[in-house]
Amino acid sequence: MKNLNKALVFCLIAFLCIGCSSDDNKSSTKEAFNGDVVLQTQSEVDEFAANNYKGINGSLRITLENVVASSSITDISALRSLTFVSGDLGITNNGKLSTLQGLNNITTISGSLWVYGNEALLNIDGLANVIQVDEDIVVQDNKSLTNIDGLLGVTSVNGDLIIGSNQAPTGLSNEKLTSIEGLSNISSVGGNMVVSGNLIQDLSGLEKITAINGDLTISFNSQMSHLTGMDNVASVGGGVEFRNNYNLVNFDALTNLTTIDGALHIENNPVLVDISGVYKLESCAFLSIANNASLLSLGNAFPSLRACTLIAFSDNSFTVLEGFNALTTADYIILEKNENLEHINGFNSLQTVKTLTLNEAVNLSSFSGFQNLTTVTDFKITQPETISDGVFTVNSFQALTTVLNDLTIKGIANADVDFLSNVATVGNDVTIMHNENLNDLCGLTTLVENNGVAGDFNVFQNLYNPTQQDILDGNCSQ
Repeated sequence: MKNLNKALVFCLIAFLCIGCSSDDNKSSTKEAFNGDVVLQTQSEVDEFAANNYKGINGSLRITLENVVASSSITDISALRSLTFVSGDLGITNNGKLSTLQGLNNITTISGSLWVYGNEALLNIDGLANVIQVDEDIVVQDNKSLTNIDGLLGVTSVNGDLIIGSNQAPTGLSNEKLTSIEGLSNISSVGGNMVVSGNLIQDLSGLEKITAINGDLTISFNSQMSHLTGMDNVASVGGGVEFRNNYNLVNFDALTNLTTIDGALHIENNPVLVDISGVYKLESCAFLSIANNASLLSLGNAFPSLRACTLIAFSDNSFTVLEGFNALTTADYIILEKNENLEHINGFNSLQTVKTLTLNEAVNLSSFSGFQNLTTVTDFKITQPETISDGVFTVNSFQALTTVLNDLTIKGIANADVDFLSNVATVGNDVTIMHNENLNDLCGLTTLVENNGVAGDFNVFQNLYNPTQQDILDGNCSQ
């Protein structure tokens, strides 16, 4: 009986020990924290980490909120138990944080990833196991960051992909970031893509990307000389900007780009000499080329462009504007303040344009092309009155018969307007003024004989200023 009692006592003790051990294990299980977490100090990091949560059903922000200064957090390694964040993960404004070690076990971020304003951060290797970010990725204003290799596990971005931000010419966003090869496994971007204000020399790391659903902005990358890495991008669902890249030489890497649904801006790239890499581009909403001091020719840049609502070239150095002969649809063509422009030729497939403006091309010597243009809403050729400009030959507009609104010729050095000889209708005003050598307006005979001027006939301050009656009477020149 004693032995039986001893056995029962032993079993009871063993059961209690097993029960205690089970409770201990249960208490150390890493449950998920429900709610958003904001860690603003080192002690808050350590206190939260002591709970060994396996994840956060909410957002995690490691930052000093509502204060201009940065946090004093130096070490987040204690957060190594975390494997997921179901909201956003933000590591922002931590001036002393040099590493993200501690986030190594996170694989999934169901919201956005923000890494910005961390002046001492050297790399983001602590994110190396992240394979999924459901919304945006933003990495900007990290002054010591040299690479973003910690993003190598990410294969797609559903939202925006932003590396850097637009800065003044004297500043950079990620001022030591020399490589974006950490993006080399990303194949699609669902929102906008921005690479701006970095120290990179090219775009190596973007080779798998074939389509960008939003806008593409490449700007203020002061050391970037080529666009290598964008070789496979075929379409952009928004606009494209190449602005203020002070060492960018050419567009050779854009040979597969065929479609831009928004605007294409090529502006303020001072050593850019060649943009012929976009020769496959078939459509865009708006094409703006401006202030590229070394771009002396467009070369064979746009032989495939069929449709573009607005084309604007201003303050450029090129001497020849030619091509665009596949272009059949364009509402606005504006050529303004291209002081070195000597020859215009091309645009021979266009039949209708809403606005055609040539303004301040003081060295223009020949104007050809536009052979099939029949209808223009507003037609305007103007030269500055205070600058001496030369006579330019015009071998254009042979098919032009209709100007739906205004026709304006102002400040040119030509003696005649024979290039208007087939215009029969102007829906509003005709204004021909301040043309100091103009003494032959016989090019308006068809228009006047057709009683085609619906508005005012303003012909004054030219060398000869006939009225409509003068032209009807055969006195169209002097």
